[in-house]
Amino acid sequence: MATDESDMLTLRPAMPDDVPLLRHWDTQPHVEAASPNDDWAWETELLRTPPWRDQLIAEIEGRPIGFVQIIDPALEDSHYWGNVASGLRAIDIWIGESRDLGQGYGSRIMRRALEHCFAAPGVTAVLIDPLAVNRRAQRFYERLGFRFLEQRRFGDDDCFVYRLTRQQWRSRSTGHAIHTSEITTMTTPHLYFEIQAEAPDRAQHFYRELFGWTFTRVEGLPVDYWRIEANGMQGGLLKRPAATPPDECGTNAFTCSFEVDDIHASAERIASLGGRVALPIFAVPDTCWQGYFIDTEGNTFGLIQVDEGSDLT
Repeated sequence: MATDESDMLTLRPAMPDDVPLLRHWDTQPHVEAASPNDDWAWETELLRTPPWRDQLIAEIEGRPIGFVQIIDPALEDSHYWGNVASGLRAIDIWIGESRDLGQGYGSRIMRRALEHCFAAPGVTAVLIDPLAVNRRAQRFYERLGFRFLEQRRFGDDDCFVYRLTRQQWRSRSTGHAIHTSEITTMTTPHLYFEIQAEAPDRAQHFYRELFGWTFTRVEGLPVDYWRIEANGMQGGLLKRPAATPPDECGTNAFTCSFEVDDIHASAERIASLGGRVALPIFAVPDTCWQGYFIDTEGNTFGLIQVDEGSDLT
């Protein structure tokens, strides 16, 4: 069992007693949409413990919120992945209840699952296979560093195969150096951002509770500074070196926007944590829902919910 003291997220083995819960989750619309042709045969499979598979329940402070399956695709007995090299792992993951979507749980569970996979020295890469039509899932994995490998059909499902190598995972876990040259060319999608805060502890609480970000203090710098692990992105938090500008001054900086699964639920969460609305949620037709908010330190940030059916009406 793995535990993160900062958010009390645990992964424990799934047991036969979990069958009613898993059957209930199977009926949830967002779970059915992600795996419309799957029958997991829980009553049978939870009694089996083959060495090539881990079936895990994700919990927050003892409350089940999701399921994770990790397999060795070279040894898995149905040969779902066909002939593949050794040293790989494949992951299936989902959140059980719709109310737990948009809370950052999926990213935290996936990071924990990746830690579990790469803890084995012989594992070189992890595979996932979201449906080809599930752009939201694909963007989720892309944010975690997975790279598209191929489009492939598994039974009745048309899927995109993504891969994350150990080297890619390690580089995202340890951060990225910032390089400059006479010609500045953005060659990768990697982002590093910084947040200034009058009260760093208050800011950490806000973003930890909103997005599930983790903060690590960096020693030896001339300012108080914390490194941020933000669901695959890297950032920093520092104590504001000058007075906080009043609201009417506007934003004198770049504004970062973050993609969420449910922008309306996230907006409610922001208000409950002491944040405010800067610009109410609006539709970008046929693209997304977007809104801008102010954190507890007076910083403006945006949220985006991708929705190709968004409309002004």
